[in-house]
Amino acid sequence: KADSYIVRTGRETGDVEKCKAEAEIVKVRVSKDIQPQDHVCMEPVSAIGYAKDGRVTVYACTQAPFEVRRMLAKNLAMDEENIRVVATPLGGGFGKKCDSFLEAPAAVAALCCDKPVKVTLTRQEDMIVTTRRHGYHMDYEIGFSKDGRFRYLDSFMFSDGGPYEAESYGTLMTGCLMSGGPYIIPNVRVDARCIRDNNLQGGAFRGYGINQAAISIETALDEMAEKLGIDPFELRRRNAVYPGSCSVGGELLESSMGMHDTIDLCEKAVREALREYEGQYPNGTKVLGWGVASGFKNSGIGKGIFIDDGACRLTLDGDGKLHMIVSGTDMGQGFRTAMVQIAAETLRMDMKDIDIVIGDTDITIPTGESVSERQTLCDGRAVYEACRLLQKELEENPPQPGESGILLPRAGVLRHRKFQGRGGEGRKVPQLPGLRLRNAGGDRRGGYRHGQGKAPQGHRRARCRPRDQSAHYRRTDAGQRIDGTGICAHRGPPDKKRLPGQKALRADGASEGGGHAALQAHPHRRPGTYRALRREGRERGCHCADHPGDFERRFPRCRRAHQQSPGLAGGHSG
Repeated sequence: KADSYIVRTGRETGDVEKCKAEAEIVKVRVSKDIQPQDHVCMEPVSAIGYAKDGRVTVYACTQAPFEVRRMLAKNLAMDEENIRVVATPLGGGFGKKCDSFLEAPAAVAALCCDKPVKVTLTRQEDMIVTTRRHGYHMDYEIGFSKDGRFRYLDSFMFSDGGPYEAESYGTLMTGCLMSGGPYIIPNVRVDARCIRDNNLQGGAFRGYGINQAAISIETALDEMAEKLGIDPFELRRRNAVYPGSCSVGGELLESSMGMHDTIDLCEKAVREALREYEGQYPNGTKVLGWGVASGFKNSGIGKGIFIDDGACRLTLDGDGKLHMIVSGTDMGQGFRTAMVQIAAETLRMDMKDIDIVIGDTDITIPTGESVSERQTLCDGRAVYEACRLLQKELEENPPQPGESGILLPRAGVLRHRKFQGRGGEGRKVPQLPGLRLRNAGGDRRGGYRHGQGKAPQGHRRARCRPRDQSAHYRRTDAGQRIDGTGICAHRGPPDKKRLPGQKALRADGASEGGGHAALQAHPHRRPGTYRALRREGRERGCHCADHPGDFERRFPRCRRAHQQSPGLAGGHSG
């Protein structure tokens, strides 16, 4: 019945019926029944809700805190500003936890009871109440020319959606777009339908509808290779996508198509492995078998329709600590570590000096769900771009004495690229890698916070070291010194690590490359030398290079050195 379908979609390109009528076409038909699958996350679904001072806070194991906040605003008839959702570190997600299950019940119960409420499902409840991978029935018919060239794909997809739509449309649409795998198919017809029934709810699971399509198309290709007498590697090689070709989904693939390389490398590895077993099989009832399959998947949910975005906000404190706010969630895949690694590598900082906050709607910048391999690509790009902006800000506007920290309030926008279909006709759509930075508010002048808190006290009392030996200086130097190549260092990289064309620091550069006095003497360094970016002279340790090694002897001498230096007025804080 028509009303039994949750959704019906598909796509059609070229003339499939005309191809079927060609006399030289070789056809293969494949039918597959693919069973549903539960995620079985190590952590079952759980949520905590409480209400206080007119606000509702929900702690939940979710991949989509901002989506949950929007949903709760409708459920509770409240403004989103009065709802806070905190995504706790997840014990596995895999797509299950981008849907909402217990957040609304926990919030409503907390409001009714006027007490904090926690709800946690047992494993049995989790497998009944939550979602699973959609079960599919697939009918595939493919047609090839006798020389092994793809001519057409005629496909029917039938998805078991359960009682509600949930992610059924998204998975079905993605399956249609990837129905032909990473191959060039000039004529395509895909009819896809999701049925409504009383089975368990279908939802997102890793692959998001692509896995079911991949199983069907790869099975059909293996049977076609056997029918044509062509090696399975060679058949895939002849039809693999390449830069400039179009996918079954209609996208013009402009770059980064490694299909031929993967086929060649896989074939080489298989041939080498098979040589080890030559002459050993068949052995009684045992035979030796091998197989090959290719596949590809979208990174992000864009598809030329949705926005794939990431967001990062950086604050550099006077003590050298970098505070990073990133929009994303950690599901055990190491997201927080990856973001800190990107920032540390870009700014040449130690990872222990970087703090990160994620998954809190009161703090992070609104972005989409943490799904579809988006996080490292989108949020990672946002972290990288924010760090580069911070480097530029420090270079153009060095902080002045008395400033308590640096907040990067500059606004960026998502990068748009042109989504092109067949024939080169396309439309402007928001697409991958992106950066979204928002002003945190408050009085800003030149990108810095002014008059908030005391001046940073980088020096410890009764202690001083040469600048290049200061632990504080070594720890934070990466954010303060930048040369023309983007390498951050205070003395220059060793010869082995110097980039091509990067000049070494002059022999006397060590003495004139640091401290406030050096900046006064050389306000504009010529290319090839390192440009010292001073935050505050006394914050970075003493710039004198001839300190005695003994603590008791070097402090008095350091104090005298500062008193004699007009560029370091104010001396030590001790």
